[in-house]
Amino acid sequence: MKWRDHLRIARAVARISGLPERELVDGSIAPDRIRARYERHHGNLSAIIHQLRLARKPLLSHGKRKNSTGPSQAAFHVGMALHYIHDSCTGKGFLGLFHGSVEEGISSVSLPKDALQHGLDNFQPHPAKLKKKLGEIQYSNNPERALWNAASFSALAVKSTIERGDISGANEEAELMDDKFRKWLLVVTGSNLALLGALYIGRRPEYLVLLVLSLLLYWIPLYFRGRRNELRDWFGLENRR
Repeated sequence: MKWRDHLRIARAVARISGLPERELVDGSIAPDRIRARYERHHGNLSAIIHQLRLARKPLLSHGKRKNSTGPSQAAFHVGMALHYIHDSCTGKGFLGLFHGSVEEGISSVSLPKDALQHGLDNFQPHPAKLKKKLGEIQYSNNPERALWNAASFSALAVKSTIERGDISGANEEAELMDDKFRKWLLVVTGSNLALLGALYIGRRPEYLVLLVLSLLLYWIPLYFRGRRNELRDWFGLENRR
C-alpha cells in the first residue's frame, strides 16, 4: 500500500482512538523507513501481534508515573502494526505482476467509514481471540475490498489494544492455564522417568524409542505455559514463572 493510504487510515484511527496522531502516523510508515523494511510485510501476523503487544505495555503503565510517555510510545507501535495489516490486505494482482495497479486503485477509493465502525464493533481485547481474528486477514486484488479490509482490521486492532478488557476473567484463565501446566508437567515428567527406569533395567531398544517419543509430549505443558504467559503479559498481571 502507498504511503498516502497508510497515512490516511492512520489519521482516521488516531481520531477514533484518541492516541497521539503524529506518533501513530509516523509508525504507520516506519517499516518502510527502518530495518523492518527487510521483513515480510504481507501476511506477517507475528509482526502485527508483536507491535500490538509493545503498544499495550506503555498503555497499561500510563498514569502510574508522572509525565508518562505511554500514549506516544503506544501510538507509534500501533502505527507499525497497522502498516503490516494494510500491506497484508493489499493484493499483488495476477501472479504478483500488478501490485502497483492495485495500489493505485486503492488511492482512488474513498476511505469507507462503515469499515472503521465494523472494526470497532468486533474488537477482541484478549490476546488469543485477537490473534485468531487478525489471522482472518486476507489480501484482495480489488481496491475497494482491500481498503475496506485494511480500515476494518485497523480499527479492530487499535480498539482491542487500548481497551483493558476483562482483567478478572483473564486472571482466572491464567490461573487455570498455570494449573494445567503444572499437572501436565507432572504427568509427562513421571511417564518419562518411568520409561527411563525401564530402559535402565530392561536395556531394550524399544524402551529407548518410547522414551524419545514421550519427550515430545512436553509440548503440552509448554503450550499451557505459553498461554499463561501471554495472558499475564497482555493484561499486565503478576507474572510468576
